[in-house]
Amino acid sequence: MNAAAGMYGVILFLFTVLLFLLFRWHSLQERIWKGACIRLEQESEEKDRKEIEDLNTHEKQLKLELGEELKSLEQLLLFGKKEDAIRAIQRLDGQFEQMPYVESRTKNCGVNGAVSRAVRMAAKEQVIFRFHIAGAVGAFPEGDMGVLLCNLLDNAIEGALKSGGRREVLLNVWNFRGYLKISLENTVEEERIRLNPGFCTDKKDKSRHGFGMRSIERILRRFQGVMDKRLVCRDGDWVLEQVLLLRFPQPGS
Repeated sequence: MNAAAGMYGVILFLFTVLLFLLFRWHSLQERIWKGACIRLEQESEEKDRKEIEDLNTHEKQLKLELGEELKSLEQLLLFGKKEDAIRAIQRLDGQFEQMPYVESRTKNCGVNGAVSRAVRMAAKEQVIFRFHIAGAVGAFPEGDMGVLLCNLLDNAIEGALKSGGRREVLLNVWNFRGYLKISLENTVEEERIRLNPGFCTDKKDKSRHGFGMRSIERILRRFQGVMDKRLVCRDGDWVLEQVLLLRFPQPGS
C-alpha cells in the first residue's frame, strides 16, 4: 500500500513538473513571438520613415533645381531668346510633374512625405486623390504622423483600386476641440467589405498590413486617440469613411 502511494506521489510529481515545463515553454515561445512581431513592426515603420525621408530629400533637390531653371528662364526672356525660353519651359513642365506637393507645405515633414507618396501612387494607379490639410500637424512628431498617414493612405488607395467604379480618395485634416481630426474617405467594393467586416486587407502581404494596423493603433494610443469607421452609399458608390481624433501633445509630454 505504501509502495503504491509512493508511486502515485512520484507520478503526480512528474506530472506537475511536466505541466510546469510546458507552461514555461509556452511562455518562452510567446515572448519570442511577441519580440519577433515588435522587431518586424519596427522594421516596417523604419521602412516607411526612410521612404518619407527620401521623398522629402528628393523634393528639396528638385525645388533647388527648379529655382535655378526659373532664374535661367527669366534671363532668356529678358534677352528675348524665345526659342531657348520655350525649351526651358518644356523642361520645367517635366519637373513640375515630379513635384505634386510643393504648394501648401505643412510644418511636418512626415505629413509632407506621406501625402507626396500618396499623390504619386494615386497618379500611377489612376485614382483621384484630393486632400486639404488645415490642422496643426506640426505639433506632432514627424515620424508618427508619417507612419500613420502612410498606412492610412496605402489602405485607402488599395480599397479605391478595387471599388469597381469610381476610384477616389479624399483626405481632410483640421483642428477640432483640442484634437487633430483626420477624415479619410475612399470608394470601395461593397461585397469586399461585407465579407470582411473588420475592414482588413485582402492583399497578399498580409503581414505588412498587420504591422501597419498595429502601428496605427499604437499611434492612436500614444495620443489618446480614437478611430471610427462606417460604410455609406453616396451617389451610387460605396464609400468607406474613417475619422481619427488625436489629442494634441501637451508641453513636456
